[in-house]
This record gives sequence, C-alpha cells and structure tokens, in this order.
Amino acid sequence: MNSKNAEVELKHIQIELENDRTQHMRHFVDQYYCYKNNFVNSNGKANWEKLMWKGLVSVNAQKETDRKLVVKEHVVPLKVIVSKLKELADNNQTSLEKIANCIDKYLIFAT
Repeated sequence: MNSKNAEVELKHIQIELENDRTQHMRHFVDQYYCYKNNFVNSNGKANWEKLMWKGLVSVNAQKETDRKLVVKEHVVPLKVIVSKLKELADNNQTSLEKIANCIDKYLIFAT
C-alpha cells in the first residue's frame, strides 16, 4: 500500500467534507482506492489501467480486445458513497479512520 499518498487523499476528502464541498469527491475517492490497493505506475502515480482489471471483471470484458469498449464503474454509485461520507460530516465524525472505513466498505469497482 502507498500509505502516504492514500492518507493525503483521505485528508483531501476530510477537508472537503468539513467545508461542505463534494464536487471533487470522485477524484479523491478513486485516487485513495488506487493508492490503498497499490494500483500505481512506476512513478508512484495512480494507475487507472491496473484498476480496470482488478476487482469484478465480467467474462465479456476479459475477452474484449478493444479497450475503448470496456468501462469500469462504481458498483455502489458514487452518489451513495458521497452521501455516506456526508452523513459522517453531519455527525462530526470525519476522522481519517472513519472516512477510510466508509470508503473501504462501499467502494467496489466492476469492469
């Protein structure tokens, strides 16, 4: 796990929640997931291609040779995940641990 970068993304999420801003959550949540699960390139940056083929991958996606026809998506809609994160903020529970637990519980990707 790239724990330093994962923690930075959690801090971004925390700041956004504490300031009632959620427009950038997709970026921060997805980045956190990549760093937490070590989906990074040789420069240590989040690698979306590695994410694409991990987790839930359909048989048809595995067989597809045209990468442009394959899509990754949140199994639990991001809107629901953000709502769960906002509930933490509403209850003054925006510790990094609580945020991480919430994301880890609900964030699943499928291809």
